[in-house]
Amino acid sequence: MSERVPATQAAPASTARVQRRRRGLLRTYLTPKQAIPRTARLVLAIGSVVVIVTFWSLGSILIDNPLFLPSLPRVARAWIDMVQHLHFLDDVAWSSFRIIAGFLVAAAMAVPLGLLMGSFEVVRSFFQPPINAIRYMPASAFIPLLIVLQGLGEQEKLTVIWIGVFFQLVLMVVDIGHRVRDEMLNVAYTLGASFPMSWMRCGSRWAGPGPT
Repeated sequence: MSERVPATQAAPASTARVQRRRRGLLRTYLTPKQAIPRTARLVLAIGSVVVIVTFWSLGSILIDNPLFLPSLPRVARAWIDMVQHLHFLDDVAWSSFRIIAGFLVAAAMAVPLGLLMGSFEVVRSFFQPPINAIRYMPASAFIPLLIVLQGLGEQEKLTVIWIGVFFQLVLMVVDIGHRVRDEMLNVAYTLGASFPMSWMRCGSRWAGPGPT
């Protein structure tokens, strides 16, 4: 016959299990840089959206001012009306074109300059002071000046995008250029490679995304 565990002993054991489970949950979810289960990430992501929608709905009911905080159905009807009657998709297409074109122009200029600044101290010493001064200025601050100089055409809009991208991207490329190991370039030079060839074969691969 099996001995029965007294209730006074079973209760502390179950309490200890609950405490261990609670400490395990705290270690899982409240430890810095600790990965959490994929299901928990999904639940938290959905929960954040639900919280926003709930507060939005309650706020639109309590405030009762559609000009300040319209309800979700009202926003949905306005969006459908813009798509059907106000050429909303055309505006999105034009805005996307301007953003992509401005970024490509800025990248075509920033990447070569950034590589040169990351490779040659004389180039970095010359260009870095003005770039550091301008990159903290918001691109929108240049809009009045650009309207005076370029008018209200597409060139002015592309220039605003260029200003917002170029100066930040240059310094990012400079930082990437600093990460290229000197040993790799020296080996390329020893084998007879020129500076452009060494950067194409060694520097660009080391500085690029992904494993080297």
